[in-house]
Amino acid sequence: MRRRGILCLAATASALLAVPRPLNTRRRMMRATAIADEDPPPRSVAGTAALITGGAVGGGFLAVPRATRGLGLGPTAFALVAAWAWLGLCGVALAEGAVRSTEAAHDRDDYVDDEGLSVYGVALEATRRRRRRNVILPLSTICFCLATFSSLGAQFAKSRELLFGTSVNAVPAVTAIALTAYAAAFGFGDRVAHRIAYACTGTMAASFLFLVGRVAALPKVAATTATSWRALLPCKGTPWAAAVVVQILCFGDVVGVAAARHEAQPRRVPRALMLGTVVPLAMALALALASSNLPGADPLAPLLKRGGMDALILRLFAASAVATTVIGLLLAASQLLSDVVCGFVGWCSERDRRIVRALATALPAVGSLGGDDAFYELLAFAGAVPVPLLYCVLPPFLLASLRRRKVGRTTLLPGGSLILNALKLAGVAFVGTNVLVR
Repeated sequence: MRRRGILCLAATASALLAVPRPLNTRRRMMRATAIADEDPPPRSVAGTAALITGGAVGGGFLAVPRATRGLGLGPTAFALVAAWAWLGLCGVALAEGAVRSTEAAHDRDDYVDDEGLSVYGVALEATRRRRRRNVILPLSTICFCLATFSSLGAQFAKSRELLFGTSVNAVPAVTAIALTAYAAAFGFGDRVAHRIAYACTGTMAASFLFLVGRVAALPKVAATTATSWRALLPCKGTPWAAAVVVQILCFGDVVGVAAARHEAQPRRVPRALMLGTVVPLAMALALALASSNLPGADPLAPLLKRGGMDALILRLFAASAVATTVIGLLLAASQLLSDVVCGFVGWCSERDRRIVRALATALPAVGSLGGDDAFYELLAFAGAVPVPLLYCVLPPFLLASLRRRKVGRTTLLPGGSLILNALKLAGVAFVGTNVLVR
């Protein structure tokens, strides 16, 4: 109970902090200056695909062996491919919503940031002059904060486990990790933070190949039971593997950037999304296959116990994956919280922004103290409710509203209302199942 209480307290506090007052909710699109419009420079599909891959691959991949443990090859491949296809269609729906909202903004001579529109920006356009805005906008903010801080807390918990073990006092260990993360994300400016993230991405890609080889070489145990598809079904009281898989493969936070990169040729976006998400899918399949039939609750634990090169490769991959995830999440969380808090009080000083950044780091650190299994439970929570709500439920509903009001001109998601309704049903059913099971 104490562990669940800490997790819920941290998640609730972070959500309440980020909920803006409906009357103070303002559009992020400002009136454009009198500068002649210029076509954006052409961007390659491969470059956008690489950006999506970098946004999808992170520290959550360390949970792949545990999430797929005992499923067997067939159910594992089905779960990963089904989640990839579902997230891909929802990503295309979000991309079309972002493109249509951008087109509408340009028609009004409004300015749209070069980084594109997030779910929040699409919701602003879809609920324009409607009563539902007072519900959807706070909901999207709450979901973003819950998903971001749950993921950050999971990364902090895994870092503590790998660096200090579970026998060391958790408070000083997590404090040291949180201070290091704060320094990397905010201590030297955005440019240095991005360079650190880029370097860690290269290290992560190189170490992953060695990690799969080392995991495949570990001694396996014979399967005691035949492959059962029932293992894919949710079980009350335990984290659902499907929720963890969704959290691992989710890439919704970079869809807006991808749509903005191809503003002149938006029909390239679905191709970029497909190419960029195939790599994380292949990585997850490879790691799940290599770790199949490994003993223990955590199939990667034997690598740490063996020490030497095996432990070094695992820690190298984990450190680089966690670093890229933490830096990106901290930057995104601090930016959103700064906007919300500054909009709430009307004005922010640099001191206020530093306080917000400290809170964005401290709240997930508190959540990571929720027990030895906080990493997996936080990932499962994020993939159960806030992430699918934000990136799988809201996008089809928002896109349906934009199409019904004839906002924008570009259509990216095929199938018309049939696919949209299917995505709505799947998203509501998935979130509802997780709520009932947990």
